[in-house]
Amino acid sequence: MKIEFKTYTTKMMEVYGDAAIPAILWTVASIFQDIVVKENGSFPIMFLRGPNGSGKSSLMNCCQSFFGLPQPEICLQNSGSIYKNLARSVSQSKNGMVHLNEYSPGNTKLDAIVKALWDRRLFDQINSKDLTIKIIPVTSCIGITGSEYPDNEQLSKRLIIVEMERPHFIPAHAKSFQELRDMTLSGVSGLTDEILVYHNRYKKQFKKIYTEHAQFIKLHAFPRPSPRIASNTAVLLATYDLLRFDLDFPFGQRRARTILEWIMLSQTLRR
Repeated sequence: MKIEFKTYTTKMMEVYGDAAIPAILWTVASIFQDIVVKENGSFPIMFLRGPNGSGKSSLMNCCQSFFGLPQPEICLQNSGSIYKNLARSVSQSKNGMVHLNEYSPGNTKLDAIVKALWDRRLFDQINSKDLTIKIIPVTSCIGITGSEYPDNEQLSKRLIIVEMERPHFIPAHAKSFQELRDMTLSGVSGLTDEILVYHNRYKKQFKKIYTEHAQFIKLHAFPRPSPRIASNTAVLLATYDLLRFDLDFPFGQRRARTILEWIMLSQTLRR
């Protein structure tokens, strides 16, 4: 049975509330991330932060399900294999999505790599035996989940940080969660093919609409966010405006703008 875009995304909102809004917009934008990267030289990194049981990993699975069954996440606590797995994952598919789980602050090497992924810079792997350098292209976006807030200011500026609270497990919520899980397992990657129909229009109009949002944020947001935080926000706002008459989003323009501006404000005040 075919699952409609609004059916799936509405169920995401039933389960995750307003946290689903930036996640949905980021997922749709990621389908066109090659266009965003060509214009901006970067792509937003989604960071879902919350306590155990808040639903951050399952929400990230919903985002990944647009690209097929969610791939196993990379656990950032397994320090021995992080960098090899990450280098392979971010380059194995064009416009893909990689989930980094169990983020903890304090790993300066990891923070530096994640910062580079926002800029879509290449990994330089040096062979210790012959000093040859292997260049690995970054072709997938990054979603991160964790219970702790990043303590690296330069890293946090590159993230869209969505705060998730532990849900109240009432029967209606449990029912919606199971229905969403069943949809995800049945596969929703066909939605991506439907969204890709708008690739050419997104390509032609993204720069103009993005620039309008970025300029508005620069002139009117107070306190003024960093350029990277403003850029991330403008990408998601532009994605909504470009596709709101084509995709049946389960939220309106005002609500989307309010949630994204609140996230931007929260990150700016935390500096």
